[in-house]
Amino acid sequence: MPEEPISLFTIKDVWAHNVDEEFRAIRKLVVKYPFVAMDTEFPGIVVRPLGEFKTTAEYQYQCLKLNVDFLKIIQLGLTFMDNQGKSPPGVCSYQFNFNFNLAMDMYAQDSIELLQKSGIQFKKHEEEGIDPHLFAELLTTSGVVFMENVTWLSFHAGYDFGYMLKMLTGKLLPDTESEFFELLKIFFPTIYDVKYLMKSCKNLKGGLEEVAKQLEIERIGPQHQAGSDSLMTGLAFFKMKELFFEDSIDEGKYSGHLYGLGHSAFPAGGGGGFVYENEPVNVTDNESPRRDDNGDELNLWLKQGSKEPTFQCTLCKTSDLDCANQGYSAIYQHMNTKNHKANKNSLKDNSLLAIRTLKPQTVSIANDNNSGILVIDNSQKSTLLPFNDQITKAEIVWALTVARRGFTYNSCDGIGEVFKSMFPDSKIAQQFNMQSKKISYVMSHGIGPYFHRELVKKIKSRKKLVLCIDEQTNNQSKKKLDLLVKFWSNDDGLVVTRYYKSILLGHAQASVLQSAICDAFKADGINLKRLLMLGRDNPSVNITLENLIDQEMKKLGSGLLFLGSCNLHVVHNGFKA
Repeated sequence: MPEEPISLFTIKDVWAHNVDEEFRAIRKLVVKYPFVAMDTEFPGIVVRPLGEFKTTAEYQYQCLKLNVDFLKIIQLGLTFMDNQGKSPPGVCSYQFNFNFNLAMDMYAQDSIELLQKSGIQFKKHEEEGIDPHLFAELLTTSGVVFMENVTWLSFHAGYDFGYMLKMLTGKLLPDTESEFFELLKIFFPTIYDVKYLMKSCKNLKGGLEEVAKQLEIERIGPQHQAGSDSLMTGLAFFKMKELFFEDSIDEGKYSGHLYGLGHSAFPAGGGGGFVYENEPVNVTDNESPRRDDNGDELNLWLKQGSKEPTFQCTLCKTSDLDCANQGYSAIYQHMNTKNHKANKNSLKDNSLLAIRTLKPQTVSIANDNNSGILVIDNSQKSTLLPFNDQITKAEIVWALTVARRGFTYNSCDGIGEVFKSMFPDSKIAQQFNMQSKKISYVMSHGIGPYFHRELVKKIKSRKKLVLCIDEQTNNQSKKKLDLLVKFWSNDDGLVVTRYYKSILLGHAQASVLQSAICDAFKADGINLKRLLMLGRDNPSVNITLENLIDQEMKKLGSGLLFLGSCNLHVVHNGFKA
């Protein structure tokens, strides 16, 4: 493919005032130039999922979903090319700038600083940015999506397509990765991810900028702006197609796969982890750190060997292990050995407090010629958690402190700047980012669900529990059912009382309360037969409710113990006092 002169490529900025006009041009353009290279700029990663995940792919998708659901897109770049990689005369790339307010919207500080350095004008985004809902309407009728004859080109684009689907559907992303890919296929029938294609391109590695340099592609426009990055993605695709695929890419093998998500990977060694076949190992590449079956980054224990291509495991204290032929498959094979799994479990159980990397011992003679003292340097460096997880841990600790001490969420606005000022030598403090919106989300969708799952596990391990109920009207004049549970705790050696959940009700008849309680137990997988008694106060509706639940339990061959009214009402009155 003959290369086009740099001067032929033009990137057009699109704001609210000219978005209709530019879409009129795009509707005509896509007919002759149906290859659409895409890139987005978004406000980074601000939350990470908690809990247990069966595979790395599940963890990666839930991390994507949490952040895309919670955050807003900043820029989208679309570059149009024909099937030979040639661009149209005049404008070939459109850079859509969306409404974004640094004072109101959530973001990761380091990501925003990077975008500011690249030249993104956030004040203009606040005043002249495009409404995502309007953009979605225009894109839906543009002839660019839903079309079998339009081919989308991207680079490591899970988050890019996540934001696109969120805008186009007007909904949160699907709960599962498989549903995500089903929806993706509807809106974007043909997709090629350049990062995924690289696994079949010998010696190509790294991020988009590094790949472009290896392919001798010159950048047009500033790095980390969506228009320039989308143009570079399109140029990289057609250059790779020519050099590595003889101008013919197998659609069945490569289309529809996104790098980093489970559908673009295969299980290794019979385990649940996902790896890329024979991909060269780059231990120091932190752009997309790989994770094991538990969602832990491999660099927790993975270390570059003393020579390439080898690696070492600091958990198993191995010497250099070869990965020349198998690439990451060799690492995953080691990860699935009995010895490694045992060491990892020991780390989990805290019988190993840290992973230690030992420097080679050096022997030297002290400078004092009369001493003849032998000095042995055996410095040790401890690594407890990867840096990103240390930041997440710090934010979780702060969130728990806010909850325990009763701080308001608004008091967290600006706390990151306070920590930076107090601890200027701390890298964690410099990256700490916790605002009122984020802590609300972390509590509601991260820490809260985690503790609820832990509580449900303990309930399921007990033969019997007491459910305490109290129905009242909240400050929004809505009926609310509060539930506490009492059970014997082996950890504490006594009967404990724990908050279970609150359920909003339309009405508060006994039958409605019964359905709410039974549905809550069913959703958490708690057998109703475990219920020993119902703690309640004395209104007739609660007496009726107790009888209804007893009747339901008798169908299961069990029944309630009747011992009178509940002390949860006393707890409520205590709080009021």
